[in-house]
Amino acid sequence: MTFNEIYERIGSLESGGYLTSDSRYDKGFIFSLVNSARAVIVNERWKADMAIPPIYYMRYETVYDAQSQSADSCSTIFYNTPEIIALDNRASGVSYVGTVDGTPMTFREVTNRAEFAAQQNDRIMRSTNNARILFGYNTIEAFYKNRIKHIALEMIPRDPRQIPT
Repeated sequence: MTFNEIYERIGSLESGGYLTSDSRYDKGFIFSLVNSARAVIVNERWKADMAIPPIYYMRYETVYDAQSQSADSCSTIFYNTPEIIALDNRASGVSYVGTVDGTPMTFREVTNRAEFAAQQNDRIMRSTNNARILFGYNTIEAFYKNRIKHIALEMIPRDPRQIPT
């Protein structure tokens, strides 16, 4: 069932014969209810088996903007990315972060900037030059020895309508 079908089904509920502009539910309100219910379902599945079925994941490919990048940094920042559902305090709704073209490179998720800085200063972690990714509010920062222009994510978005299809 699509979002528009859900909206029509909920928006056309009977209101006791009295119909005003206030008696119909707002489209944004209905979509937020659907997204909240979807997040609850995903979290309950995670709590039950500690796994999420692949049907919940969506593929998202980032858009590179050269003008918004810092010239002296080894990180790439992708803006206007969809928010990701947090499953618990240890796991996010991301199953795969890697390259678009299939080059075997997976990114390790870093939870905050302090953890990333600690890894950069650690002599063992620094020498491996592993690819790392940091998720922020509507941003994704990718850290690697070379600038990365495209990343593919398999993720559970907070609002699936933000993913271009």
